[in-house]
Amino acid sequence: AAASLGLEPTTLEPYCRMLLDGLTRFGVYRGVAVKHVGPIAAADPTVQVLWWSQCEAMIALIRAYELTGDEAYLSQFEAITEWTLTHFSPDGSGCWVALTDGNGSPLADYRAGENWKSGYHVVRCLVECEAALRRLILARAAAAGANPDPERAP
Repeated sequence: AAASLGLEPTTLEPYCRMLLDGLTRFGVYRGVAVKHVGPIAAADPTVQVLWWSQCEAMIALIRAYELTGDEAYLSQFEAITEWTLTHFSPDGSGCWVALTDGNGSPLADYRAGENWKSGYHVVRCLVECEAALRRLILARAAAAGANPDPERAP
């Protein structure tokens, strides 16, 4: 967004922090599930978690860490990503369920947003997260004096 406005990415840092701090404070259930439906401040058995919200939170958090270097964003990214990969594809097929409760139990028999949506959004999420992680690995290697090869980055 900053580049399209001709700004330095750090210009957007205060807005990024405000949005993600609000998300992590009010929108994440038990530290791992982005609420789709449920009360803001309470642990409630009616909490519902939608696959799409998890995808967008994963991207936003890893990009926020990339922008700010704030370890809290990386930690939240790791927690949400681990929970998401564990609970949204419980059968190991890779095709995500659409909706879970706050404990990660599927609430519907159908898969995430029809085939074309999950094939696009879930894949986009994973590709964007992988790209950000690769950039972080390469930046750390360069900061350590290594001459990183982007083709061989894990």
